[in-house]
Amino acid sequence: MHVLGIARSGFSLLMVALDHLIPWNWDQRKNLQEINNFLGNKLFTKLINEIPKNLTKKIIWNGEFNSLTGGPKLLEQDYLFIRKYLGFIDSGDVIFEIKLNKNFSSLMPVYHSHYFQNNDFTNTPSLISRRNPCGIFESAIHSLNAMTSEYIQKKYPNLNDFETEKIRNEMAIYKFSRKDVVGGLWNFQLNEMKNMMNYMDNSKNHEVIDWEDLILAESDAFMKIYDFLQANKIESNQIHRAKQSFYKNIDKNLLAFHMHNYRAGHALRDGWIFGLPYPISHQITQETLKVDQNNKFIQDFDKHLMNLDINKFSLHDNAKKALKFIESGEEYVPQLDENIKEFSMNKSNIEASNLKEDYITNLEIGSFLKIKKMSRELEVLIPLFKQFELELQKFNSTILKFQDYSRHSFGKLDSNIVLGNKFLGVLK
Repeated sequence: MHVLGIARSGFSLLMVALDHLIPWNWDQRKNLQEINNFLGNKLFTKLINEIPKNLTKKIIWNGEFNSLTGGPKLLEQDYLFIRKYLGFIDSGDVIFEIKLNKNFSSLMPVYHSHYFQNNDFTNTPSLISRRNPCGIFESAIHSLNAMTSEYIQKKYPNLNDFETEKIRNEMAIYKFSRKDVVGGLWNFQLNEMKNMMNYMDNSKNHEVIDWEDLILAESDAFMKIYDFLQANKIESNQIHRAKQSFYKNIDKNLLAFHMHNYRAGHALRDGWIFGLPYPISHQITQETLKVDQNNKFIQDFDKHLMNLDINKFSLHDNAKKALKFIESGEEYVPQLDENIKEFSMNKSNIEASNLKEDYITNLEIGSFLKIKKMSRELEVLIPLFKQFELELQKFNSTILKFQDYSRHSFGKLDSNIVLGNKFLGVLK
C-alpha cells in the first residue's frame, strides 16, 4: 500500500493514523529500521568523510536523513529518488537527490511520498492526504525544515515555543516579500496538484483523506481509513480503541529528529484565513480553479469562498506586515541569525529553478545523483559529489542481482527483512 500527499497536506498525520490501525510487529519494524540505518550510514559516510576539514566541524545533518530511504521520495518505474539536505554553518547548504534501485523501497514498512507519479504501482491501494491549497501554502511558508531545526537544536537548544514562533514569522514575512520564493513554493505545489489529479484519474484503488476532517474526532475520516483497509483485506486493530488512542495523541510532534516540525497552536482547520495575505490566497484560488474545474482540491467550495472574503479583513499582525511588503514590492530584512535565514530557504517543496540567480540549481552530476540546489560558496564540493556518484553506481549495481522485488503482504514485514538482510550481505 502507498501513502501519498503534497508536503504540508496532512501526510505525516495520515501515516500516524495507519500506525494506530495496523497491528505491526514493532520488533520487526525496529529490525527493518536498523537495516535501513546501517545502509544509510554505510553510503553517506563515504560522502561525509571526504568533506574538507575546514567544513567538517560545521556540518548540519538532521537524523531524519540517517536511513538510506529517509527524506522526500518518489518511486518512478525502476528507481527510488530520495532527497537529502546537507548544511554547513556560515557556508550554506545543499539539497541533493540520489537515485536508488526500487528494491530499496522494501526497507519502508509503508511506501510514502510527497510526489505523485504514474508508475507500475498506480493500482496499488493508495491513501491520499488532501488539504485546502491555501492551507497547504500557508503551512509551507511558515514551516521550519529539518535542517533549520537541527541547527536551532544545536545553537539555541533552550528556545521556547514563543521564541520559535518568532523565528517562523520572521522567515515567513521574508519569504512573502520575495516574489521568487512565493513563485517557487507555489509552482511546486501547483505542479504536484496537477500530478495528484492525474494520479487519481488513473488510479483504480485509492481513498482521499482530508486533513481538515482527520484532525476532528467527530468526523468520519478515521473510519474511512479503517474501511479502506478492510476493503483491501488488510488486517487492522479494533477501530474504537485505535481511534481513541490516535486522537488522544494528536497534538504532538510526529517526527523523531525534526523537533520543530509541529507548530504548536496552529493546526487549525481554516488557520490560513488569518495568516495568508489576500493577494496570495486569491491567486491560489484562481489558479486552482483553472486546473481543476471539478474542485477536487477545494472541498465545500461555498465555504471556501466565504473564507476567502473573511481573509481580506482577518489577518493577524504578522500577516498584515507581510501584506505591506507584498504591496510595496520591498524585500523584508529578517532580524535573524544568518544561518537560520539561509537554512530556512532550503526546502524540498520549492521549485529550485525559481532561485537560480542566487544558487546553483538542478545540476546533473551523473546517472544517480542530482544537485537540486546548492549555495554558490559550496561549489568546491562538486568534485566530491562526482566521487559520490561513483559510490551510488556501485551501490545500485550490486543490488541488480535481486529480481525478486514485490510489494509484500502489507503489515507483515518478514519478507521485507529477508530482502533487507540480503542487501546487507552483499553491501557489507
